[in-house]
Amino acid sequence: MAVNRVRLLLVASDPLEVRRLQQMLATASPEDFDVRVAWSATEGALELSSERYDLLLLDLSMAADGLESFWSVCPGTSDLPIVALTSGDDHVLARQAIQRGAHEYLPTPEVTPQLLVRAVRYAQDRYRWLKDRSRRLDHELEMAALIQERFLPSAPPILAGHEIGGHLQASGQLGGDFYDYLDVGDGRLGVVLGDASGKGIPGALLMAKAQAIVRGEAASRRTAAEIASRVNASIHRGSAQAQFVTLLYVVLSTNGREIRYVNAGHPRALLIHSEGVSHLPATGPPLGVFADAKYAEETVPATPGDILVLYSDGVTEAHTAEVNFFNEAGILAVVDRDRDRSAPEMARELCEAAARFERGNPDGGDDKAVVVVRVGL
Repeated sequence: MAVNRVRLLLVASDPLEVRRLQQMLATASPEDFDVRVAWSATEGALELSSERYDLLLLDLSMAADGLESFWSVCPGTSDLPIVALTSGDDHVLARQAIQRGAHEYLPTPEVTPQLLVRAVRYAQDRYRWLKDRSRRLDHELEMAALIQERFLPSAPPILAGHEIGGHLQASGQLGGDFYDYLDVGDGRLGVVLGDASGKGIPGALLMAKAQAIVRGEAASRRTAAEIASRVNASIHRGSAQAQFVTLLYVVLSTNGREIRYVNAGHPRALLIHSEGVSHLPATGPPLGVFADAKYAEETVPATPGDILVLYSDGVTEAHTAEVNFFNEAGILAVVDRDRDRSAPEMARELCEAAARFERGNPDGGDDKAVVVVRVGL
């Protein structure tokens, strides 16, 4: 047996067609293929689960809906080149098969020995190229994720009278959520938590852009409202039409018992105190939606012992398969249970509790970011 002989699984139900395809492979390249036959999609799936094959040759005409055969065999074939056979010149079915994982297709009435072998070789080459490209992309995403991680604060900030901590849990390699701590002068600290629209690379790029603009504007000692207006104008001018960022910008001070903030379309933060809960609702629209949007700066009173929780919507919108949401009630339950934890520990637990809540949900969830401030003025 040749060292590089290809183990090929032919899944087809027509004995005459099976014999014809076997003869073609034997005629065109007799030393190159070791052909095994499965007579149904179910039998093919069992064969693939128990034996190693180098290539799958799949007849889509076995079922009234050809793709039914394809899907019943192919869930476990992501590491296998696939050639789909159609009963006629059905380009729609062939295109759908390619979109769903096949690497080449042939209309069986037109098959010749040379065409069949050429299709097999092309499927193998395309499979190898796609795998190589996927590995390169995975490596690039890993590098991007490491770079993105460096955008996050490396340690909690120190502001007399407060304890502060944040945590971010991305739903994929790259996320659109971010938080940051900014020295805004006069013994004050800016705390930012934002959520860029979109997932993957587009969301990550918009996140990086928004965070860089906020940092630059904060360094100029502008007010929170001025910063929001400038970030809004920049994102609206330089991003795609459907892109936007929700952002909550809070200014903390060691002098005085109040919290100043601007909320650009972001989920309202919770200020939890002994008498109940106050909210930091929106004071303007998401950044990037309207070129001339206005943002108001508001103030809420705070007292020692209060706990301020900033979060992204991936926390409150975490939901079970039955669509039960974590909601603000989930946040309040964790804070009440873990009230003695440090701010960094509480921020991490809030993200992890929301993730546990949605475990088993096939939706996969969204990025989750939380910043907790324990007020001690």
